[in-house]
Amino acid sequence: MRLISFLGTGNYDQATYVFDREPPVSTRYIAFALATIFRPTEISLITTNEAWPTHGENLSNLLSENGFPVPRQALVPTSAEEKDLWEMFEKVVEQIRSSTDPVLIDITHGLRMHPFFAAACIEYVQSVLPEPPEIRVVYGEYRKDGQSPIWELTPFLELLSWSRELRMFLRTGQAKEVANRTDQKGSVLNKEWAQAGRQGEKSRLRELAKAIKEFSSDFTTIRTGSMLTDKDPSAQKLYDVIVNEQKKEEVKRQLPPLVGILDEVRQMIEPLLTNGARLSSRPGQQALFNLARLYQQMGRYSEAASIIREGWVSLAAPDNADQPGLTLDEDSRKEQEENWRRTTAQYQSVAELRNDIQHAGFKRDPKKYDWFEKRITSLMEKWKAAIDAEGVREVSDLNTRSNHVIFYSLGVDQPVVPSQPLPPLPEIPRGALVVIEGRAPIWRYAMAFHQLHGSPAGAIAVYDPRLGAVVVASHHPDWSEGQVIDLQHPSE
Repeated sequence: MRLISFLGTGNYDQATYVFDREPPVSTRYIAFALATIFRPTEISLITTNEAWPTHGENLSNLLSENGFPVPRQALVPTSAEEKDLWEMFEKVVEQIRSSTDPVLIDITHGLRMHPFFAAACIEYVQSVLPEPPEIRVVYGEYRKDGQSPIWELTPFLELLSWSRELRMFLRTGQAKEVANRTDQKGSVLNKEWAQAGRQGEKSRLRELAKAIKEFSSDFTTIRTGSMLTDKDPSAQKLYDVIVNEQKKEEVKRQLPPLVGILDEVRQMIEPLLTNGARLSSRPGQQALFNLARLYQQMGRYSEAASIIREGWVSLAAPDNADQPGLTLDEDSRKEQEENWRRTTAQYQSVAELRNDIQHAGFKRDPKKYDWFEKRITSLMEKWKAAIDAEGVREVSDLNTRSNHVIFYSLGVDQPVVPSQPLPPLPEIPRGALVVIEGRAPIWRYAMAFHQLHGSPAGAIAVYDPRLGAVVVASHHPDWSEGQVIDLQHPSE
């Protein structure tokens, strides 16, 4: 371990320093106490020409007499001129980055600006080095009477790293590091929970890590189906984890500064939720449009161009040609693409955009950055106009989308009591309309409503033989409360 400590010109009084369960150390110098506790193999003192004669020689002799490494001195200027500040920055950074062993940074002494410099240098090293050394930060609180505690400030470095990596996620969609870090934190908390006898709630941070990783993987590779429309789409899954009150409380408790950043992640993915709507419908098209715009805002023009093309092709496409995955009929999709080419005036503009990107500039006259931004913006406007035009399906065609309508029968042919359990819930695709039917007591229907509340259902209806399905609760754009849907009972 390399110990890096700041040394100033102050009057350092004798203090008894304590850390964790280590024996107390009485000394004038916090660096000596830290050397006694942590046993570093290297010691560096960040000091000035004025501070070294005052304390440097005494501290060096004390360390040497007790068998510790002789400290190397890194002299820094005291001037506030810009060139001197940069010299100080470079010297502190060099002391950190040149270590092949873990680094312990003590910010107890020195000039008042030194702790700020230390924080800036640590942030810089952790941001630019591919494999920065492990860094810990401590501060010795001087107390005239009693023992002087040494505070571990390293958790705040972890928060800086989390915040930096989450910011990278927001700007690029890349979240490998933040997912790994979140998973590691959750794993540590789960281990502590198990060792403590499984008291209280088990950490759910690993669920958050998994949701972030899955969404980021889909976003990076443009897996539109997995991200937006599959049975459990990764955008919806991440959104559900973030808005879950229990998980939010844990993040707030364990990592308070992350709460606001996670709220930014929520704002980023919320426009991508389809709530079970198909990509050919208005809600599905809007989600695709928002996805293309997000790629554009991140400067990921290749991905934006791909979504513009595939999303526009999906506009008002038949059910076997508008969704990625197993339900996609490739012949029908090709037919839809041909139809799009014939009827869309901007087809050639989209093709030119994607072609220029794919050739990676290997042309006689490759396009410049501004051209891509203007072309994508123009195509987005035209696509949005097409979405808003007449003819776009506002509501799913229930006759052709039976997989989005699930009947749940409560019917009984003999008296029942409230303690008798309800029938098991059927498999419910996310966003589906669940229609409760069957002759049963009203309290049994109420129990079913409660049970369905936490399900993936997008809306709940009650079947009336005289009317059809009457929607009684909905958070899906295709259905509204009080809506009567003409449905045929599956037994008819």
